[in-house]
Amino acid sequence: MTIRRSANNKKVIIAATALLLAAAMTLPLASCKKKATTDGEESGANSFDAVTTELVVETAEPEVEYPEPSYAHGSAFSFVKKSMGTRPQYINPLTGNASQTDLTNTRPVAIMINNISQAMPQIGISGADVLYECLAEGGITRLLMVTRDYASLGTIGSVRSSREYYIDFAMNHDAIYVHAGGSDEAYSQILRREIDHLDGVRADARTGRNVSGTVFYRDPDRLKTMSYEHTLVTTGERIANGVAEMGYTTTVSAGFNEPIKPIDWGWGVSLNGENATHIKVPYRSNTVSEYEYDAATGRYLRYQYNHQPHIDGTTDEQLAFENIIILKLDHRNTGDSYGHLAVSTVGDGEGWYITGGKRIPIRWSKVSQSDAMTISDMEGNPIIVNQGKTVINIADSGVYSSVTFN
Repeated sequence: MTIRRSANNKKVIIAATALLLAAAMTLPLASCKKKATTDGEESGANSFDAVTTELVVETAEPEVEYPEPSYAHGSAFSFVKKSMGTRPQYINPLTGNASQTDLTNTRPVAIMINNISQAMPQIGISGADVLYECLAEGGITRLLMVTRDYASLGTIGSVRSSREYYIDFAMNHDAIYVHAGGSDEAYSQILRREIDHLDGVRADARTGRNVSGTVFYRDPDRLKTMSYEHTLVTTGERIANGVAEMGYTTTVSAGFNEPIKPIDWGWGVSLNGENATHIKVPYRSNTVSEYEYDAATGRYLRYQYNHQPHIDGTTDEQLAFENIIILKLDHRNTGDSYGHLAVSTVGDGEGWYITGGKRIPIRWSKVSQSDAMTISDMEGNPIIVNQGKTVINIADSGVYSSVTFN
């Protein structure tokens, strides 16, 4: 006899020695009975040859228990256990997701991404850990994708020009800033503030080094169908080469405090707020960013341009985020001939944090342009976000007051 035990779909065969010994003790009796049978007859009860039975015992893998996070929190949100299996060796500090390499002290990059409809689809945009959206001139928005594991990225683009307030968003993460050209004010601030950057148009004003040919190139497929300004792209490998050529440090500054803090492995964030399952951020009548909550995945699917799915042209997949942050910042028109905007990134203000189909009001503050922003609930506790990607929509007062959640 054998006993077969199943655990985690694996069957372990256990030799039942005691049972075999007991069976062997019956052999003499069987032999006597066999002699009593007539020639050519075999008693079925005496056929012990290779008779085995199986006892299947189903056992579940023990649930891994992780200590409750020690972050302070008030009544706005709580921490709940999640079944996530064994914690991976490496975790991306911006998303809380598993990582192939140790990114703990890796400095991210922040890449300016074209978001005009004529440049769709973007390439590699789903590689963002954190994605910013903010108005530029002309009623359009521009995106800033922040990524820690940038060296592993494929093709990214199209890359567009800088505006000074996007530099401030990049500084929220101590990131190396990647762009192609910029406004006069943006170039002035890059020089004055000694911003580590990779430019696809000009040489660096401080060093005279020009890495445009190292980092950027024109995508041949986009050149066939799009205007020239929508065709500049880069890759993770090229960015890494440009960072090395410029001699920039690749480690996060000592004492830097990242504003996006994912929950510990094995736990989730549950908001004690109002419903938020269909969010609309109406930047302009023809520029509306939308998010629809998918309860099955816990993610918000992103739409734009008359409710068109926002697609990554590399993967053909729709962008999706576990966390949405909407922040109200003052905007004003600079009055120049291009209609450039100035966005007040320093100070404090209000906003919303949205995850898991719920929303809570939040506050933001930023001491200086180069300091990281802090984001907290209304009781002053730093916001802890759910594991996954985060999108941050920056809105002026008019847009902010028109945001809808259902």
